[in-house]
Parts: sequence; structure tokens; C-alpha cells
Amino acid sequence: MVILGLACVVGGFLGGVIYSDRVYESLQQQEGVQSVGMPEGHPDVMEMMDPELQSLLEKASQVPRDPFLQKKLGDKFAEMGLYERAVGYYEASLKLTGHQPEVWVDCGIMYRNLGQKEKAFQYIQRGLKEDPKLALGWYNLGVVLYHDMNNPKEAKRAWQKYIQMEPTTSQSSSLQVWLESTQ
Repeated sequence: MVILGLACVVGGFLGGVIYSDRVYESLQQQEGVQSVGMPEGHPDVMEMMDPELQSLLEKASQVPRDPFLQKKLGDKFAEMGLYERAVGYYEASLKLTGHQPEVWVDCGIMYRNLGQKEKAFQYIQRGLKEDPKLALGWYNLGVVLYHDMNNPKEAKRAWQKYIQMEPTTSQSSSLQVWLESTQ
């Protein structure tokens, strides 16, 4: 009886993952989201059996056009270091409702992690265009400008905006010390 129950739970989970991936692929085809593959040798998501991920995938199979659920899946895959999958879910979320400044920035961060620096810059800028008060966007814009685009002057401006918005964080304190030492 226990084995049968376990088989039903695992079978239900795997069915949810497969259905969710089909929904994800369907969204890619319908909405023009580019397909992203897993890097060679990377563990399959089903092998990880993360309970929170299982729950999110199951919900996504029931409500596939929920942009906030797609964002949560993107966040979860980003936490797991599965950046290509994260991008896919962030892109799906943006296709469902474009005005999500935080998702634009999060997706930009993932593109940076994947080595697509120009795309990272564009996505972060888009997020900041939609919400210029998004502190994390300014911080990450500074990172991209400084480390990837060889533009320290603009990076420092972006970081100064971040410090103004988040003056009490440890990142702001460290940035402030660094900015003062480079003048």
C-alpha cells in the first residue's frame, strides 16, 4: 500500500512536471519566446525533486497563463543556478504582462549570468525605464556597466543612485567606501 501511494505521488509529480514543461513549450511557440536548453551534463529538474519547485510546477500546470507564477518559477530556477530555465520563465511572464520592472531586471541578471552582456544591459535598462525607483536595478546596472561594458563613469552614477535609495544596506556602505577610494 505504501509503495502504491509513493508511486502515485511520484507519478503525479512527474506528470505535473511534464505537463508544466508542455505548457512552457506551448507558451514559447505561441508567444515567440526563444527556447532555451539545459547545459550539457546539468541535472534534470525532475531528479532534484525540490518540494517547493514541485508545488510551483503543479500550480503552473493548472494555471499556465499566470505571469506571477511564471515569475516565481523563474526565481526558483535562478536560486537553483538554472539560469537558462529562469530566463525562459521570466520571458514567459513578460510575454503575459510586459509591465513588470522587477522581472525585466531579474531576467537581465540571468542574461548576464549566461554571458549575454548586451542583452543584460537592455533588460535592466527596460526595468529602470518602467520604474526608476527600483534600487536593485540601479545596483545591477552599475555591475553591468563597470564589469561588462567598461564604463566606470556611468557605473558610478548608477551606484550612487542605488546608494541614495538604499543608504542603510551593507552593499551601499561597501559601495560608498569603494566610490570614495576611487575619486
